This record gives sequence, structure tokens and C-alpha cells, in this order.
Amino acid sequence: MKIATGASGVGVPSGLGLAFGALDTFGPDHAPRVHLLEGEGGMTPGRVSEAMATAGTAGLVNAFLHIDWNQAS
Repeated sequence: MKIATGASGVGVPSGLGLAFGALDTFGPDHAPRVHLLEGEGGMTPGRVSEAMATAGTAGLVNAFLHIDWNQAS
């Protein structure tokens, strides 16, 4: 499903939350992949780095972050 989250820095934590929920619901072998698309400007808020650190520390395996590095922010 596609979602739009609005303000800068909200999309990555929201998407990672969906990935955590899918992993918890379906288990590591059957969890759907969650693809996140974010521009480099949307990654500047601190909540994005905190969410990515949490995902990395927890070993989240079903989330994929695609960065649109357009240097337009």
C-alpha cells in the first residue's frame, strides 16, 4: 500500500513502524518487504536518524530505504 505522511521527517519513522509491525505479525520468514522513498532533505530531522538507528539495532530485515539524492533541499 502507498502512504503519504506529510511533513518532513515523518515518512521514514512511519515506514519503519509498518515494517516492524509486519515483521511482528508475519514473522521473519513471511514478512512483506517495506520500501521507503525519501529525499535527502527529508532525512535532516533528528527523528529520522533515531528511527534508522532503532531499525539497525533491532536488526530490521524487511525495510528498504531508497534515497532520492537530488540536492534540492
